[in-house]
Formats: sequence, C-alpha cells, structure tokens
Amino acid sequence: MIAPVAIKKIEEIIRDKDAYIDDIAKRVKALMTYVSSDQVTIDAIQTVYLPKPMANIGMPSNKNGSDFAELYDLFEKRQVLVKSELKDLLVELLDEKELIERVWGCYMSLPHYPHDILEKYYEQHQILDSIAIDYQVAKQTIFRHKERALNMVAKRYASGIPINTIFQMQKKHDKRIRESNNNLKVIFEMEKENNNE
Repeated sequence: MIAPVAIKKIEEIIRDKDAYIDDIAKRVKALMTYVSSDQVTIDAIQTVYLPKPMANIGMPSNKNGSDFAELYDLFEKRQVLVKSELKDLLVELLDEKELIERVWGCYMSLPHYPHDILEKYYEQHQILDSIAIDYQVAKQTIFRHKERALNMVAKRYASGIPINTIFQMQKKHDKRIRESNNNLKVIFEMEKENNNE
C-alpha cells in the first residue's frame, strides 16, 4: 500500500494542479541550471586553481602554510555533499510530481457525478448552494457527496492499484450509470455502494 495522502492536499491539487506542475518544472529547471553553472565552476577550479596533487610527489605548501592537498580534499568533500543534496532534492521533486499525478488520476477516474461535484467546487469555484441547485438537492447532500468523493480519491490513492486499473474499473461503473438513465437518486445510491466496496 501507498502512504495515505491528506484530504487537504487532494483539495489543493484538484484546485490548482497546473500551478503545482509548473512550480515543480520551474524548480527542476532552476536546479538543473544551478548544476550546470556549478559544474562549469567546478571544472574551472579543478583545472586552473586546484590541480589534483599526486600522493607520490607531495605538493609544496603556499607561503601561508596552507596545503593545496588539504584544500582540494575539503573541496572534494563539499562536492560529494552537494551532489548528494541535489540528488535528494531531485528525488523529492519527482516524488511530489508522482503524488500529484496519482491524485489527479484518482480524481479523474471518479464516477461522473462525484467528479462533477468536485470539478464544479474546486476547479470552477462554484459555491455548494449553486451546485445543489444544479442537482436539485439540498446543500448538505452536495456537501456529503463532496466529502465522499474526496475520500474516494484518498482511498484509491492509498490502494496502490495502478491508475490504468482504476480507470478500467470506472468504465464498468459508468456503464451501469448509463443503464440507469442518469437517474440522480439511483446514481447517488450506486456511489454509496461504491464507497462501501
């Protein structure tokens, strides 16, 4: 099983997925620019200022008594640390991107009406009253279905089931909805059954 994702995080992703993806892309680009420019500096330092000392020859110390070999060793240790930190940061960014894509996939695989409620509320920024009027039900009913839909996304996310399998399960469910002639009461009952599975 995959570690659960907080409902608040799901809401944020549904509300503004594109901004999240753009932010990650900008951070990766900035990181890669830093790595590229830093590498040029490292190469210049290595070739011009800090030639690698040979153990057999023994580099002379400068006038202040500091040893180039010690300075170079410190430089190498710092570079190992920087590379490790950059690798960790890249892994973190890729994990964040994967989380966003999986949450989005789980959201997109929701049955039509729960998806529609979340879409209207988070993406189109409609208020619950307006959505309730569209569906001709009470505001509290829409609120409950919104919460259930968010819990469905969280449950699907944590299930570890591949997204393509979730989409296939959804196609079967959508067929049952079409067969019900889109009767809202029947659909909400089916959603209730779906949550209990």
